[in-house]
Amino acid sequence: MKKTVCLVVLISLFFTACSSDNEEDYIYKVRYRDLSSLSIYAGSAEGPVNVQYNNLKRTELARRYFKGLYNHLLHDSLSIQFNGDLITYEYPRLRTTWKIVSKYTYRNDSLYAIKTDGDYLFAALGRNRDSLYRQLSLVMYPYMAAPNVYRDTVVISGKPFDYKKDMASLPLTKYTSLDDLKTVGDTIVWCNVKYLFQ
Repeated sequence: MKKTVCLVVLISLFFTACSSDNEEDYIYKVRYRDLSSLSIYAGSAEGPVNVQYNNLKRTELARRYFKGLYNHLLHDSLSIQFNGDLITYEYPRLRTTWKIVSKYTYRNDSLYAIKTDGDYLFAALGRNRDSLYRQLSLVMYPYMAAPNVYRDTVVISGKPFDYKKDMASLPLTKYTSLDDLKTVGDTIVWCNVKYLFQ
């Protein structure tokens, strides 16, 4: 009798596990952080030197150079669940978690929940549920604290940083181009961090 009860329980657990694989039951959360774009350049008399590092130390380097502003757990409270033509989207707001169940749409490579008033609420970047992510760009560079006085600062943005286009637009930057990085001891670091939903 005990063997029969155990067998029934195991079969029940198996079917429960199989049913949780259903796409409608799956909750997408940020489960991986991609720091592969981390770039470090040091100044030299000949120009910028690309600093080589062990890829296993990316998280440690991001914390060090971005002075604690890199947050590994930044988007951990976000969740997205699809159910037919509706999504359930949970997100932090005003020190609490809000939940919206609504229709959704993909526009301009982004997923939006459609609010009851017709406005769009941004949920994630991506073209489909298999490619959803959030992004945060961090840049550390020398900025002008006073005339001829430079200190390192960090700028955070939601759009990707492209050093060829965006270097000159950094506030009070000492260098408008990476090629100008010729002062030994100066460093420029950037990373377009991707928080991937899985």
